[in-house]
Amino acid sequence: LNPSEIDVSSIDQDFMTDLTEILEKNLTNPKLKIDHLAKKLYMSRATLNRKIRAITGESTNQFIQSYRLKRAAQLLKENFGNVTEIAYEVGFSSSAYFTKCFKEKFKQLPTTYQVPNRSNPTFLYI
Repeated sequence: LNPSEIDVSSIDQDFMTDLTEILEKNLTNPKLKIDHLAKKLYMSRATLNRKIRAITGESTNQFIQSYRLKRAAQLLKENFGNVTEIAYEVGFSSSAYFTKCFKEKFKQLPTTYQVPNRSNPTFLYI
């Protein structure tokens, strides 16, 4: 999420900053739940859901998944590692499920999204 792309008030901006900070700290945890986020943000689960939906248009689960996929895309572009490593780094417990979600979001496989690096032996050049 790039908060500068969303027209939000300063209170919502502070909320999104706090939310993304919590997500970053817990990004590798595949068991990150809405209840955990709500507790860290000192609000009820329902309030958190309403607030995130009002700001982003996504449910809380969709927002978390979208955030993870966007972070994965950044890591792929930076050649952080292979697809499986990145999937686990952003909190997916299954690389197959990560690939499915990534393809739905970005309309391409993570392996084709990744920038080839000549020093990375996983890429073959003809």
